Amino acid sequence: MGQLGRLRGACLPHENLAGPSSGSDDQATMKERRTRRSQVRVEALALFLESQRVKLRARGLAVTTRDGRLLAAAGPSPERLAREAVQANRVGDVATWCLLAGDVDVVLASRGGRMSHDLGSGVKRILIS
Repeated sequence: MGQLGRLRGACLPHENLAGPSSGSDDQATMKERRTRRSQVRVEALALFLESQRVKLRARGLAVTTRDGRLLAAAGPSPERLAREAVQANRVGDVATWCLLAGDVDVVLASRGGRMSHDLGSGVKRILIS
């Protein structure tokens, strides 16, 4: 593993990132967005992560700071996923993606699934709102 992978909290490039959605959302997704909302940023982020977890068929999703402070999560063992996301020697089924949302540097973690452009842009949108 190169120098980048050995650094604590370093994010490695992820090869299975999907691009932006090709078209508009289907009716079920639009309805779910309209009915499951919150004005509280942490709640909104948790609701969004849960909908994306189901969509991406991931066992868990988490948003954490680079030092491991959990901001929001969906799925089992969120604290464990947050810890593993910032460790240099990650477990094989944890994928990470670093994002800058306004002035907050966060790590997006996925256990057992892939990540998508929609996931990253949604997390950024919620955090900077």
